[in-house]
Amino acid sequence: MKSIICLLLASASLALVPGARADGLPVDTKTRTITADHLLFDVSEYQAEEMDTQGTLTLTKDQWKTVREKKLGWPMRIDTIINYDEGGCSCGTLGPHVIRLSERKVGILYDANEYPSEEQLVREALSRSDRDASLHVDRRGQFYAKGVLLPFPALLAFFQTPLEAEAKSESRHLFVHTAVDAGPDSPAVKDRLDRLYAAAKASGWEVPEPREHGD
Repeated sequence: MKSIICLLLASASLALVPGARADGLPVDTKTRTITADHLLFDVSEYQAEEMDTQGTLTLTKDQWKTVREKKLGWPMRIDTIINYDEGGCSCGTLGPHVIRLSERKVGILYDANEYPSEEQLVREALSRSDRDASLHVDRRGQFYAKGVLLPFPALLAFFQTPLEAEAKSESRHLFVHTAVDAGPDSPAVKDRLDRLYAAAKASGWEVPEPREHGD
């Protein structure tokens, strides 16, 4: 039923767009032009091969930075590739995905009215786990959940919020994995890691002992 509703909404919105498909993809298949707001990228030979062989696309740092300006919660590696002439619904039910227009060109749809707040981004990223929270921190002290960059002020605020009594009884754990040679003694990591663990512990999370930070 959800898929039928999705397709009906997409068909209605595309009905006034000449050449656009009525099956969910806002693409003029004759000109291979995306007919909705989008970002357009030329990809490298290596990226094209990744899409061909693995069905994923790992963005470059510059591409990822541009995407995050429109799609705040998107990871660097996108797991869903849709060819421009494929059917199916792409009206928000697929999660992060790109439309492949040719061997070396892809498009990413965005909606200017659907830009989450940093607080919402953190909540959604960490709610994917039933009990525990698992983060990665790089050498610059930036934190990630499942490849999504999480703004530190919003991340800290999340762990400063006390757990409800029911959640506390389940012994929820916070795990932070540090990059190689970027343990808790690294100046760029230590302060943020200490603040994050202190906030989480005070709010009812189980955190590693200090000696375990770099494990």
